[in-house]
Amino acid sequence: MNLVFLNLLVSIDARPNPSLNRNLNPNGILKMHSPAGLGQRAHHTFTGQMLQSMRKRRRILKPSSSAIATLPYYANLVQDTKGKVVDAAATEGGHQVDITFDDGARYRFHALWLRDACRGEKSVDSISGERYLDATPIGPYSSVYTNSIHANEVGVVEGNLIVHWTENDSVKATVMRGDVLRSYADIVAQPMEAVEQAEETVSTSSLNWLLPYTGFSDAKAPRQDTIRPWNSQTANFKLYDHDEVLKDSTINLDLMESLMRDGVVIVENAPEATSGSVLLDFVYASLGGMQKDPTREEPNWMIEKRENPSSVSYDHDKGLCLHTDQSIPPHGYSGLVLSMHYINGTGVNTLVDGFAVAEELKRTDPEAFRMLSSYDYDAARDFVSSRVDSSQNHTKRLLVTRKNRILQLDSEGQLHKIMYHEVFRMPLELPYDIFPKYYAALDKFAYMLHSDKFCVNQPMEKGKILLMHNWRVLHGRKGGSASPSRKVCGGTITRESFYSKALELVDRIHEQN
Repeated sequence: MNLVFLNLLVSIDARPNPSLNRNLNPNGILKMHSPAGLGQRAHHTFTGQMLQSMRKRRRILKPSSSAIATLPYYANLVQDTKGKVVDAAATEGGHQVDITFDDGARYRFHALWLRDACRGEKSVDSISGERYLDATPIGPYSSVYTNSIHANEVGVVEGNLIVHWTENDSVKATVMRGDVLRSYADIVAQPMEAVEQAEETVSTSSLNWLLPYTGFSDAKAPRQDTIRPWNSQTANFKLYDHDEVLKDSTINLDLMESLMRDGVVIVENAPEATSGSVLLDFVYASLGGMQKDPTREEPNWMIEKRENPSSVSYDHDKGLCLHTDQSIPPHGYSGLVLSMHYINGTGVNTLVDGFAVAEELKRTDPEAFRMLSSYDYDAARDFVSSRVDSSQNHTKRLLVTRKNRILQLDSEGQLHKIMYHEVFRMPLELPYDIFPKYYAALDKFAYMLHSDKFCVNQPMEKGKILLMHNWRVLHGRKGGSASPSRKVCGGTITRESFYSKALELVDRIHEQN
């Protein structure tokens, strides 16, 4: 899976590259090569002055909330990398480009692939991030025919590849970063000799924690070196100051990484509030924004104590079983992060690392693990009736039914998500011979979740925000621990919002440095 794409394959018509002036030969000459098969291999030159002239025709793109595809949000995902281009030549009449990297690996790329990967302003709109239909090689609306695309000239400058296309191509030239090309090479190019795989050519280790949340169909569960499982004896949640997170992009990104690594972080010193505004502002600024609930005007939920409530969520004197939020998601996919702000009062939230429990279940009772990861459980929720005790105005009726596996595995059989809430479980539609084994497995799992070995009692008070990895951590409430004044608001953050915000912060930190 490759995080470093989109903005790192850029046209020199679209993106300035001040580094092109550096390290040219003493005469300021950059050598370019014509493709073999188009005639005698000749050397073409660009002087530093010519490169400077080309740069003057380009405009610099600045990050904004609406500029997506052509912004360098991915620019800092490749740091201290190998993968510089040291030699390149167009072959087969310019339809192939042979590239040699500084680790000795040599690959043959389709010139068409390189052209299709162009993300410069001649290929992609700088604001919307959409391909220009007359520049894309695909379809009848294109101004360039697929079979006419070939590389006229290729060259290397400071480890990057430069390709000049045919005269009739609306994209005249492209500069492509060597480290990005190296990261793609094993997937899209043909090795020209044996390539050693012992060492990663692209060092994205500092952002491996973000890989499971790309949204790609082949996204894998978190790697073991990116998460820190815990139980009641080893839990140690990192604390952050509310204002420091909002002021410092590095602290903000560290919070996001800690949240994915540990499953829980706590934010302290939130401003005074009477509504959900403080949490909404914090989540918008630091995590990408709160998911909109379809049944009310506010994105956030609000929970206060009610006398004789119908829902256990509003009965603070009772315990609330451990569960993941949006076990029945109103939008079809559960939020990645759950946020919870204590506006007033005190309480004790119960927390469990579901991944740690599932791993213990797999080790001690593989059959039980197989049951919960192989068969669906049935659930349903009426999003208005279940909130009848809420002080908010829920006006839109929404009844959602759901069948899903409690323990959800990736394509390699590794756990990547848990979805479960006992209060919304319906009669199980399981085969006769499976039901007793499944029921026993679910019962065992529930006991393990609530056991002293795994369950953590986390005191909370006014001014604190609890952030939880909602695909991994189950939360609840310790009965009899809440003050009468306890007022809590909360809501979920989607994977898309979280991931996008992380990339934005990466880019911002890169620019600041």
